Amino acid sequence: MLQLDHLRRLCQGGVYKAPVEGGLVIDPRVGTLRVAQDLEVGYSANDGIHHKLFASESLVLVLSDPGAVCTLEEA
Repeated sequence: MLQLDHLRRLCQGGVYKAPVEGGLVIDPRVGTLRVAQDLEVGYSANDGIHHKLFASESLVLVLSDPGAVCTLEEA
């Protein structure tokens, strides 16, 4: 299952992708930051001496007002 399909099943309000070129400014008072995935640690590789590990965690900004997003574009 694609991650997007999984999110659509979980998110009652819908999932919206924004085709944005450049940067965004978001008013922090109109949403909450939520942890979307438990901390995951995994083994990546080794070079014969060192073992490389990775850590991954997902954060999601849940907006209550989509108008709080301002795009920054070149003039």
